[in-house]
Amino acid sequence: MVTSPLHLSTGHILPAGTRFAFASWAIHTSSTTPSYAPHQNPPTTLPPIEFDGFRFYNLRSMPDSGNENRYQFVTTSPDSLAFGHGNHACPGRFFASNEIKVVLVEFLRNWEFRLKGVDGKGEGEGGRRPKNRVEGFAVSVDMGVEMEFRRRKI
Repeated sequence: MVTSPLHLSTGHILPAGTRFAFASWAIHTSSTTPSYAPHQNPPTTLPPIEFDGFRFYNLRSMPDSGNENRYQFVTTSPDSLAFGHGNHACPGRFFASNEIKVVLVEFLRNWEFRLKGVDGKGEGEGGRRPKNRVEGFAVSVDMGVEMEFRRRKI
């Protein structure tokens, strides 16, 4: 929220009290964003709107691309706004990254989990990942989806 009138370089003025946001979902799923542009990606990369678990690994692995140290989870850029960018990038992103890894290791080592009604082969009622929930600028998982958990037998 703008706390005092903000004069933009375009000549526009945002009055105090104006709320604004960056459309990060649009940036993260646009084929014109450099990270996702087809001409800069390996031919195996799926379109931006489709999940590709190896998208950023493939970008880092491209020979002679100079991407070896780019596209990390905690890296910020105009193409990756999940943690903000510039002077106001989230300082806790490194801690968050480590916490996510700890939780993921706990889940994978000690728990079995699945969407309710779906068998281990991804078949059954629904069978696929539930659709995202979109409300205005916010995109999140559907919190109404039920999961089943049980501790692994060791």
